[in-house]
Amino acid sequence: PPIELLVTGVGPTAAGGSTAGSLAQRPAAAVVSLGIAGVYPGAGPELLDTVLSTESVAAGEGRAEADAFTGLEAMGFGAFEGSDRAETSPDLVGRLSGIAQRAGPIATVAAVSGSDALAAAVAARTGAKAEAMEGAAIHLACVRTRTPFAELRVISNVVGDRDRHPWKLHEAVDRLGPLAVAAAAARRGEVREPLR
Repeated sequence: PPIELLVTGVGPTAAGGSTAGSLAQRPAAAVVSLGIAGVYPGAGPELLDTVLSTESVAAGEGRAEADAFTGLEAMGFGAFEGSDRAETSPDLVGRLSGIAQRAGPIATVAAVSGSDALAAAVAARTGAKAEAMEGAAIHLACVRTRTPFAELRVISNVVGDRDRHPWKLHEAVDRLGPLAVAAAAARRGEVREPLR
C-alpha cells in the first residue's frame, strides 16, 4: 500500500497539530513516527541503535518546581484518558520489532533534558529508554482518531550535559531514510534485519 510521508516539525505542538490535521483530511491505516532521540545514561541503547516504542510517555507536561515535577496524570489531567502514558499498537510493535535493536517506553518532552541531573530525574520518573520531542503528541492524535501508532527512533546522543556526552546527529539522521524503507517492508510482513 502507498506510504505518505508527513514532515511534522520539531516539538509536540508542531507534531501533534500536523498529525491531527493530516489524519482529519486523510485517514491512515497506521502511523509510524520516525525521528532521532537521545538515550538516557545506562538505559541500554547505544548511539545509532534504533529504539521501538512500547509506550509513549507525555513526560514534559505538568507542574515544574525547583526540585520536583508533577505530571498531568497526578493532577487529574492526563492526556491519555487520565494517564500520562499509552501503549503503542501491539500489532505494529510485533511487525516492527525485527528492525529495532531495542524496545521500551519513549518519553516526549517539550524541552530536552540539558543536564545530567534532569536527565536522571526524567528517566527515573518515566522508566523510558529514550527522550524525544514528538511521539506522545503524535500518539494522542492517533488515539483520538483510532489509528494504530508506533514510534521508531535512531539514537543520536546521550541525554544530559551536551558538552560531556557524545553525539552522532548527522549519522542518525542519515539512517532515517533506510529506516522508513525497512519499516514499510516490516509492516507488509517482509523480514528485515536491524539497521547497523
